[in-house]
Amino acid sequence: VLSTICNATMNRQQEAMDLAAAVDFLVVVGGRESGNTRRLAQVARTAGTPCIHVETADELSPEVLAGYHAIGLTAGASTPKKIIDRVQQVLESY
Repeated sequence: VLSTICNATMNRQQEAMDLAAAVDFLVVVGGRESGNTRRLAQVARTAGTPCIHVETADELSPEVLAGYHAIGLTAGASTPKKIIDRVQQVLESY
């Protein structure tokens, strides 16, 4: 068996697992077509942490996040910083 996952991808997935273990809910930001981003959401769910995968802040709602106190945020490697920053702003406003 040959591993074809690069170190950066493995590190990002490990960081997502660690973050998922430390929060009540995880928001993953990135394109729906991005295999790496979808995998980050899958890693969180596998860890037992509720998770949502969004492409933009417009997909967030207070109802989805109601009842969670510690909400983590991670993103796919190719997600633009301005999108991540906007999601963070919306999360902080809740």
